[in-house]
Amino acid sequence: MGKRGFVLTAVVAACWLLAVGVMARAVSPEPPPPVEPGATVAGHKPDDTRRQRRISVAAAALRPEALADVSAGESKARARALASRALAAGLEPAATVARALPGSTWVQARLVMRRDEENLRLDAALDNAYGRSYAAIRAGLAETRATAEAVEAALGELWRVFYDDARTDGSRGGPLVSPLARRDQWIPGTRALRASHQYALDIFFTSLSRDGAEEKGPTVVSMSRGVVVSAADDWKGGDKPSAYVSGGLSPKAGNGVVVYDPSSGRYYAYFHLSDVAVRAGQFVEPGQELGRGGNTGVNARRRGHGGHLHLEIHEADGSALSSFAIRDLILSVR
Repeated sequence: MGKRGFVLTAVVAACWLLAVGVMARAVSPEPPPPVEPGATVAGHKPDDTRRQRRISVAAAALRPEALADVSAGESKARARALASRALAAGLEPAATVARALPGSTWVQARLVMRRDEENLRLDAALDNAYGRSYAAIRAGLAETRATAEAVEAALGELWRVFYDDARTDGSRGGPLVSPLARRDQWIPGTRALRASHQYALDIFFTSLSRDGAEEKGPTVVSMSRGVVVSAADDWKGGDKPSAYVSGGLSPKAGNGVVVYDPSSGRYYAYFHLSDVAVRAGQFVEPGQELGRGGNTGVNARRRGHGGHLHLEIHEADGSALSSFAIRDLILSVR
């Protein structure tokens, strides 16, 4: 190629590259302009952030640490404020209630009766995960008892706004039901109960399946309507305190659910479940599935100690129904 040909080729190549660059700029989107400090990005709603912040503040005002020396009336007013903000933001009721719940440790402390405190002290003295779990519950006893009335007043008000007032059929929930289908349960007689728990009832399964040390029993349903105040399905452990690793409602309770019924002021505690079908903050009806029976929990995992639902019913005044009263209650319902 001669000198003239070389120059001509170079000129053509330069023109071709220039044309490609122009086309690329024509089809490529322009980069977004830099956002000045304090400016809003397209689609962002600063009101949403402020609304969420106000909801978080309202929920925090219902935590136990914020309810010390707060009257039931003031607690209800705070609950109404939270409900109003949540409804205005279109938030799901269960998610809103969950943000205001006191926490699993508070709930477990709420179920501790005066007569149980010595056993709790002994459990909390162990230097392992088992002992630390009960130490946390024991440490929270004073605050739990001091704030129980205010916490429950708030839960009752949230229940009224999100559940009772939201019902269009005029009903207020159905009657109590048995936690297990009749065909799936065997309830000990009164003579056997004298040698068992004084303030709880073990309802035994008529059938279950096993996978190694784990048992899976029949469906467990809620006896009452109410709010799920605590639910856990992450228990890890074995058949003695030193084998407990983590999770569950507590080391001995295992996986389970606690439902608070604002209309009666009662807590219904369902322990040793294999799995859980509800979450904290959720509203439940009588007969609604809570999970499946199992043998989670240190005591229930021992050989020959599983195969049952451990049921407790606690009153608002801190007392609990006896095993005989729970038995009579279950036998009286459908």
